[in-house]
Amino acid sequence: MTTATSFTIIPWENDFLQGLARLVLHETGNDAARACIIMPHSRPRRYLARTMFNLPDLPKPFALPQVLTVNELFRTMRAETETAPPEQIALLDRVGLLLRCLDDLGQTGGQQEGHPGDGPGRALPIPTDDMNRFFPWGVRLANLLEDFYTQNLDPSDVQYMEGQVVDFAADILGDLGRIHALYTQRLDEHGWTTPGYDAYRVIRNLQQDASAFQHVSCLRDRMVFIAGFYGLNGVEDALFRHLHQQHGAHVILHSDARLADSGTSCHWACREHDKWMRRWHVGAVCAEDTVPREQTLSFHEGFDLHSQLDVLERSLSPDSGTDLHGTAVVLPDTGLLMPVLHHLPRKDVNISMGYPLERSTLFRLLETAMRLQETAAPGGYYWKELISLVRHPYLKMLGPETEQPLAGPLRNMETAIRSGKRYSDPRTLHPDMGRQSAMPEPEVRALLARILDATVTRWEHLATTRDLADTLADLCALLLEHGGTLWERFPIDAESMFRLMRRVIPQLREASLAAQSFPRDVLFTILRETIRQERVPFEADPLTGLQVLGMLETRLLHFHTVHIVDATEDRLPGPPPHDP
Repeated sequence: MTTATSFTIIPWENDFLQGLARLVLHETGNDAARACIIMPHSRPRRYLARTMFNLPDLPKPFALPQVLTVNELFRTMRAETETAPPEQIALLDRVGLLLRCLDDLGQTGGQQEGHPGDGPGRALPIPTDDMNRFFPWGVRLANLLEDFYTQNLDPSDVQYMEGQVVDFAADILGDLGRIHALYTQRLDEHGWTTPGYDAYRVIRNLQQDASAFQHVSCLRDRMVFIAGFYGLNGVEDALFRHLHQQHGAHVILHSDARLADSGTSCHWACREHDKWMRRWHVGAVCAEDTVPREQTLSFHEGFDLHSQLDVLERSLSPDSGTDLHGTAVVLPDTGLLMPVLHHLPRKDVNISMGYPLERSTLFRLLETAMRLQETAAPGGYYWKELISLVRHPYLKMLGPETEQPLAGPLRNMETAIRSGKRYSDPRTLHPDMGRQSAMPEPEVRALLARILDATVTRWEHLATTRDLADTLADLCALLLEHGGTLWERFPIDAESMFRLMRRVIPQLREASLAAQSFPRDVLFTILRETIRQERVPFEADPLTGLQVLGMLETRLLHFHTVHIVDATEDRLPGPPPHDP
């Protein structure tokens, strides 16, 4: 039996979740309900439940342990220890709050406690009077402040950064401390929070009164297991150290078994675990013997993505005799999801990764509507953007169940645009209806007029984010009303529509800046940045059959056969993002 004073290692050759299940049952005397397991992400929770169910020595029925992600733990701890749990705000509201903070700092010269400023009216580097320039920088600054919260740090002004970052960013860093201080103050005043600030407040409250956390429901009268973490950020390190030292929490690592012997001869990939143990001054014991296994590695060199997908398709075909149980296709880049799904010989697959909304066909339609306005001239709209609009697959597929009455008119409209002027107005074009369809011609023309109104006319008169939200909502309503079986046949497109309606539109409509007028190009910047933050989730069940996962979703999971697509040096680990 291990003690909470040392870490427990499950050798990385072994199935981590099986080892964790056996360890939890051993420590709790087969009463798994007494355990609270904290994991880095939610995916292993489903696999752990199945693993425990399949254990032959565990009497059935049984109660499962409580399994929380670290973000869920922070949110629960704050909600149960503060009398008025705050409201979590979206990115658009964070940028709006930053805008007001920077306006106030510019008027007062930053004269607040700990930040005396340089006199009244000192100009700030961020152009708060130019939202088109401010919004992208406001997004970056909000994310930077979120990083400080998750690292449990209070930044100070960072001076003398000229030459190391762009001049504009150097000016921002020079005011970073006072921006962070006022932003934090305003979050508290409004009763607002962010995921990072929840964790930050929990740690600060813990430092002031640790006894307040003794009665948190998920920790009370339970054995705590911190399982499967690698490198910790600041708030995780502080919380886990407290749970380990004050509550006897077990820390379970999936690591090199040699780390338990000396820590010096372990694999290079375990250096973070070694640093963690040295930082906490603890040792480690191995929970079980290493299970020997044979591995067969095959490398298929492809000159492009198509050649890789061809190998993948042949490897998974029914003729290959591949058993899909315990098989995973791992994608280092989310942009690979659509071509991989198209080439899979079996379509009953489980997708366990988020897909960027900005890569969806739906966003392509929104981007076309914005580009029409951005490239417009007094004579109308640029012909290439009009072609992109009339060729969009959603528009061609609108109509009754088996009819596509707009395919002919849109094709004729495309011909007219190509043979016409460089700039033209699509609303003045009256294309031939083409072949007869089940819909009468007046109804087809009325539908075409509604489409042009939703994709062209409504976008000409936008003034606020609320106007933008209403325009998007009406466009979605049009697509849903006349889409027929489109959304049943293309589930990823349906998920993208759901995400737009349930996440993006409410953010735009209910934001604190929703009633403020902006230039149209600013509204387009806001929409693009808001959508860039969204990912389309997929249902994680069933756990059997072929699994399609991203790299991060594979953590702590065990598969018999793994196919990694596009495993090149620019994907694994990938180039660092450009940060101005």
